[in-house]
Amino acid sequence: MKRIKAFIESTVDELNEAGLSESSDKTATVADAIMKNDDDALVISYRESTEGGEVATKILLSGDTVTVMRSGALESEFVFREGESHISLYKIAPYSFDAEIRTRRIRGSITEDGGEMTLIYDMTVGGAAKRVRMRIRVDV
Repeated sequence: MKRIKAFIESTVDELNEAGLSESSDKTATVADAIMKNDDDALVISYRESTEGGEVATKILLSGDTVTVMRSGALESEFVFREGESHISLYKIAPYSFDAEIRTRRIRGSITEDGGEMTLIYDMTVGGAAKRVRMRIRVDV
């Protein structure tokens, strides 16, 4: 287990019925995090305070699969594998929405020595279509 610095940037484009971007929302998080090997997966864990409260995030990197799990004020579990879809719930108390993601691309890699990865995916949450680009960088 080692202490690291995690940088997470997301750009979410709201799409209209034609699939074109109507608006864009960008977020950035810098967090003191922990990285460890756990059952053939590299796990990055961190906590952050949001407007809705505390959120704990775990990012599991295993082969060609990236899983992002959030708990607390925001709850979700998304599994990213290039070309595949994943269906789950997206919860922001007191609301809960059906969510589906379809991973378009996973670029880059993160190892115990650090690195950077970009996830590009389509997401439908509560019927709203979005295109998302999430960049994860780890400094050891």
